[in-house]
Amino acid sequence: AIEWAETANDGWTYGTPDFVVKMPEPYQIEDDVYDLNITFYTKLTEADLPADTWVRGWEFRTGDNRVTHHMCSSVIPPGAQVQADGSAVEGEGADVAGSALLSCVAEGGESGLLPEGYGVLIEKGSMISFNMHYHKEPAAGSAVTSEAEIGFFLAKGPVHHKVINDSLANRGFSIPPNHANYRIGSSRVLEKDTRVLTLWPHAHTRAVAARYTAFYPDGTEELLLDVPNYDQGWQVTYKYIEPKLLPKGTRIDVDFWYDNTPERAARQEFDSNRFVGHGPRTNDEMSLGFIGYAEVEPTAASTDNDN
Repeated sequence: AIEWAETANDGWTYGTPDFVVKMPEPYQIEDDVYDLNITFYTKLTEADLPADTWVRGWEFRTGDNRVTHHMCSSVIPPGAQVQADGSAVEGEGADVAGSALLSCVAEGGESGLLPEGYGVLIEKGSMISFNMHYHKEPAAGSAVTSEAEIGFFLAKGPVHHKVINDSLANRGFSIPPNHANYRIGSSRVLEKDTRVLTLWPHAHTRAVAARYTAFYPDGTEELLLDVPNYDQGWQVTYKYIEPKLLPKGTRIDVDFWYDNTPERAARQEFDSNRFVGHGPRTNDEMSLGFIGYAEVEPTAASTDNDN
């Protein structure tokens, strides 16, 4: 389930990972598959990970980029209710209550390391989920076997800031047929002072623009991220050089704009003559404003992998 790296870099972006977690076994995406959302679970035994471990970074390898629309992964803590045998579960987002999202990767997405002093905790006995969205053209002989893996990089020094990765999501929309500029928004008010590390807007083929805006308690506002030419085929995780502090009470708005016209449909191969809502298939839509952050605690405890 887990391989502790030795010396070979083997093409990893940030050097040799400290350990690598793979899907339980290779999986075959059959000939008749067009869109398939399925989640696999790898249990970390005591022999794999003998102690609670802080990680500072991770890199996803999707197994076969030709058929992977996107991949997400979460840390599922010990005792969380998952299928008893940990077998694969079909359906969008099959993680469970208490799980902590690591991140997602899609076409054009990339890995990264957290700043010094920031980390994500993997408790001894946790599971790692592999939430895969496979997409291809169904055809005889088109079956592909794929096995995703994640390379983890340990936090080398004390961790003062626990990183949370989640999204501002809107799943209740319906884009009208043949609409040229439909806006969908979502919001969140921060309950604590918060340091923001990353922003990643995620949508599908009708999306043409995305924007994050902060509205501060004093009545001022600030544009955090503007993507005026959004491209589902080249998605980017935007990282702050230094974590950006947003005060308690700040409202973050995430807005997406969509083009559901026949002209775009002809280029992107979708049906513009139907209402489109949230869904996992490539020809459905999404409005997910991912954000990586750390809440500022009054007394943040220092934690180290050596403890």
